[in-house]
This record gives sequence, C-alpha cells and structure tokens, in this order.
Amino acid sequence: MTKTRSVLSALVLLAGCNSTCDACDDDRPAATEATDAGAPQEPGVLRPRPELIAPPRDVGAIPAEAQKTASGLAYVVLTPGTGSVHPGRKDTVTINQTGWTKAGQMIDSSVSRGQPITFEVDRVIRGWTEMLELMVVGEKCRVWIPAALAYGNAPPGAPGVEQGGTPSGDLVYELELLGLQPAAAPAASASASASGRKITPAAPAVGAP
Repeated sequence: MTKTRSVLSALVLLAGCNSTCDACDDDRPAATEATDAGAPQEPGVLRPRPELIAPPRDVGAIPAEAQKTASGLAYVVLTPGTGSVHPGRKDTVTINQTGWTKAGQMIDSSVSRGQPITFEVDRVIRGWTEMLELMVVGEKCRVWIPAALAYGNAPPGAPGVEQGGTPSGDLVYELELLGLQPAAAPAASASASASGRKITPAAPAVGAP
C-alpha cells in the first residue's frame, strides 16, 4: 500500500497542481499527465520506486548567495546554461528534476528513474513555472519554493510524503532544463493566406534532445 501511495504522489507532482491546491489559479488549465520516457503510463502498471538521492546540505535553509524573486522564490544556479531563449508559459519543456521537503525527505526524482519529463510550462506548480521562465537550455538550478507557490500547507493529521501523501510546505527542487519546444504560432485563417498576408511558421525546437 505504501508503494502504491508513493507512486500516486509522484504522478500528482509531475502533472502539476491538482484542483484542491491552494496555490493554483482558478483559471489555470487542467494539468495533463507529463510525458515520461516518451510513453504514457499503462493502466494498472506501477513505476518502480525511485532510488533515494541525498538532499543538499542547504535543503533546510536558503543560502545567503541565493537570488530571490518578488514572489518569494529563491534559487542558485548550479550549472550555467548554453541556450539564450527563456521558456514561455505555453512552451513545452523537457527537464530532469529531484525534489525534497525542507526536512530532507525526497519527493520524487526523474534522475533516479532515468526518465526526464516533458510538459507545458504553465501546467505545473507556480514555483516550477516561475523558475523555468528564468532558465535557458542546459541550465541547472536549485530552487527553494514557498508553500504558496507549491501545494500549500498540509492540514493537521495529513500523511507526509514518506507515507505517500501529497507534498506540502516549503519544498526544494533541483531542475535541469534539457530541451525547449516553443509553442506553435497561431494558425492563420484561409482568408488571410489568400489575401497575401504573411503567415509565420511554427518555431523550431531549441535544444530538444
């Protein structure tokens, strides 16, 4: 039962905010399941529990050198990126991620699974969205996300991550942006094409694997 709850918690994390998340906008589109290793999860087939990755030493406290945003997000750049384009909210990105609670309990890790995840930037928790918009392809960051930008705080008596519960409270993630697919330009109408107005083609992928 514990294994099943842990997997369900991971699926919630990768898909982004659920409908009961205090940090979600009411007008935010419903999250779709992230593409994991390029194929959807088969019904009734559980993914293996990821191998635990030790938390960083500063998991419980934001270091003095961290950069901070107006929303309360704090981050340090671990590896500079090689790209020059920042993802937009409607762009699709491929990333590796590992997350912990402030107590050091690992939430999930695509790194230990060996399966990067792919999703639209605006279909995950706010902290991920804001951080990804600041990154470029090839960049790896450690980010401290306040509860208000993640899943909120757990109600009294709610199970913790170690019991398969939804992550809660302030969280810490390491995010690595592997690839970026800009959103397709809006399709021009047939009448616009016939009138000779320029039609902008969809942008090519940037750094996609």
